[in-house]
Amino acid sequence: MIFTLLFFALFLFFIPFTGFLLSIFLFCFKRLRFLAAFAFFIPFTTTYGAIAGSWGTGMGLGALEIHNFVWAITKVVASWFGLLVGAVIGCIIGIGAGFVTNRLLRRWRLGLSKA
Repeated sequence: MIFTLLFFALFLFFIPFTGFLLSIFLFCFKRLRFLAAFAFFIPFTTTYGAIAGSWGTGMGLGALEIHNFVWAITKVVASWFGLLVGAVIGCIIGIGAGFVTNRLLRRWRLGLSKA
């Protein structure tokens, strides 16, 4: 039980918070400002995607209500696989959000300089 709570604390708070602090740090340097959006979005979406993948797989297999030792091992392996797939999908979404944010900020900044 304590392992699960520490796991969720790590994934739901500490990793996204570290990305947030890194994005603030990168925003202080003019040449590295474009990385701030990536540093914020990638840890956030990756961790939440991983949790969603693990929970979704575990709940989906748990709904089948088969109770034996081999099925329990299968559910654990499938939950870890769901964690990895969710993390990959979340990372792709985070990279896309970083590109979109940089593009919108660049367009907004250029639009303000023309006015």
